Amino acid sequence: MSEVPVKKKHQSGSEKRKKWQEQQNKFNEQLKKAQNLFKLGFSRESKEHLPHDSPSTSSASHTMVVDPVEVPCESFEQIG
Repeated sequence: MSEVPVKKKHQSGSEKRKKWQEQQNKFNEQLKKAQNLFKLGFSRESKEHLPHDSPSTSSASHTMVVDPVEVPCESFEQIG
């Protein structure tokens, strides 16, 4: 009689740990890449918008652009 290999239904503890560790390593690599890209993009933006040698960095020096909004006007006779 020849033995037929039986598939394992459950992984052993060491196999689970190995698989989990591989997944964690992949996740950590992706996280580091994302953080590096974010830092690079953020540092580029901040250099373009706010030069370090700029004397004024207060919020008063920045202008804010607002889209025009239509406001219904009432005639003076209707008020009061």
